[in-house]
Amino acid sequence: MSGEFTYGCWNKFYKRELIERAKVKFAEHVAYEEPLFVYPLYFYVSCMVIMQEALYVSRLNIYGPTFSYLANKNTLWEHAEVQM
Repeated sequence: MSGEFTYGCWNKFYKRELIERAKVKFAEHVAYEEPLFVYPLYFYVSCMVIMQEALYVSRLNIYGPTFSYLANKNTLWEHAEVQM
């Protein structure tokens, strides 16, 4: 189960009421913003369903600004920063 319950937000659907009740927001101006959003939700959720069907497709543009930003070694420190 640990593979499905990650800090990533891209592979989950959320009810608006859950987000409002948990009062979570994405961290701003950092690359690894997801843990501050996803982890607190686990304390508020009463039911989770794992689906095998892929309902979301994403593309990675290795020439885009996001990829170059994440490739920067200094960006890794932001991951630790949002975990605190």
